Amino acid sequence: MSKKVSKETLGQRLQRLRREAGLTQAEVAEKSEQSLPNLRNWEGDHRTPGLWSALQLSRVFGVSLEALAECAAPDPKVKRDRSKRPRQEGGRPRGRPKGSGASDKPDVKADADTGKRGRNS
Repeated sequence: MSKKVSKETLGQRLQRLRREAGLTQAEVAEKSEQSLPNLRNWEGDHRTPGLWSALQLSRVFGVSLEALAECAAPDPKVKRDRSKRPRQEGGRPRGRPKGSGASDKPDVKADADTGKRGRNS
């Protein structure tokens, strides 16, 4: 008899194993020596753990690395705008001053008589 396994993503498998073990995300992160944001990204299928991290997770859950890794690829996510700041007309991020280029800076040259630097108007 072969056990029929539904294909779950790695994130779904991590969540299931964590819940079966009765652990919180924080407890798994601590036991596997990973950061909580990393674990959340893995469970949400936003990122995948590296080999060493996956090995540590498999040890925490008491499963083989192969059992942890046998899963379906994550479903494609809806494309999201990944820009950090909203953009305004002209494609510039909001908050960046207009004309912050080098041409807007005052011309500064050394005064030939005194050797001091000053603004030339």
